[in-house]
Amino acid sequence: MRTAVFNTHELSLVYGSTTTLAKWNVVSQSSRSRGSPPSGASWRSFGSFVATGSDGSQPNTGRLNQCAHDRRCGPGECDQKLVASAYVGRVHPIEHLRYIARATGVDAATLVRETAVALGSLRADPANLVIACRRIVERHVTVAPLWWLCSELLVAEQPDRRAWELADALDCDPTADLFAESLATVWPATATILTVGYSDVLCAGLVERGDVAVWCVENRHSAGSMVQRLERGGINCELLPFEAVGNAVGSVDAVVLEAMVGAPHRVLAAAGTLAVAAAAYVVGTPIWLVTPLGTRLPPEYVDAIANVAFGNEDVFHRQFDELPTALFTHVVTPDREANNQAQPADSLVSGTPFAPELLRAAEGRA
Repeated sequence: MRTAVFNTHELSLVYGSTTTLAKWNVVSQSSRSRGSPPSGASWRSFGSFVATGSDGSQPNTGRLNQCAHDRRCGPGECDQKLVASAYVGRVHPIEHLRYIARATGVDAATLVRETAVALGSLRADPANLVIACRRIVERHVTVAPLWWLCSELLVAEQPDRRAWELADALDCDPTADLFAESLATVWPATATILTVGYSDVLCAGLVERGDVAVWCVENRHSAGSMVQRLERGGINCELLPFEAVGNAVGSVDAVVLEAMVGAPHRVLAAAGTLAVAAAAYVVGTPIWLVTPLGTRLPPEYVDAIANVAFGNEDVFHRQFDELPTALFTHVVTPDREANNQAQPADSLVSGTPFAPELLRAAEGRA
């Protein structure tokens, strides 16, 4: 098997490459394997990234690595892995990385899965893996799960194998299930929950719980999508304008927010969440924080992300708010044991390894 050719010059094309999706008809450098698909086929990767083989066949519209089991399966327990169908198309991993680097408007989970697929198929040596990880993180520096993925790969003995394991872990993220369980433990009967904007993990957990009412506070025109998804799941929900927050927080059982990134000393969440959390804190309403897989990071990473998020944008147009950890009464993480900590801030301690090489990616953006 031939390993994909990889050098610093090619990775430098992550910056400003003019290659478009239409030019993805790139001949693979290896034969059939986990990182190299049958020739001439087509594939649809996670989300909306699409590539076709040279024979013009139609892409498979099914999602890669769709978990065939119950959503509670743990990392690595799925039968339907990326192993069999990751690159069912002739897309070179470096072309894939270029496309990921230029991607905009993509949710974090999809972006991280795509990166795991590309890096797992690249089979780069350690020095070039550092370059690849640094380039991707620099292009998407505020996407916390990318830091988590790249840190895990940089300290792994077998990065290519570890990349596939992490992709599987993302598909089986137990955070939504643990969130639903926590709600049922605290409120065995129905409860009224207030959320801000849109969140995949909150939607999944609330639909699984079922017997809740949800008030969705508008935030950058994203709460409407959450209302639609919850209504399809049979949840009674209301769309609230932001000016109704002051009165609403005193009438709900809890305010539930999703963390974009967090550590014991600081948490970043979507813009608008600080005002909602502060209002809830004043009236004594419990404030829950939900941290999906990959969003709890070492403090050094969180500080680097915050420096970029708050350093380059006008104060009125920032995409994130910083929330003091003292605001939270309960923290839900993918780790069941961490959820039982006496102090909520202790649940934000990360098990992600620290790779200082990644910090240079944020230094160039600060």
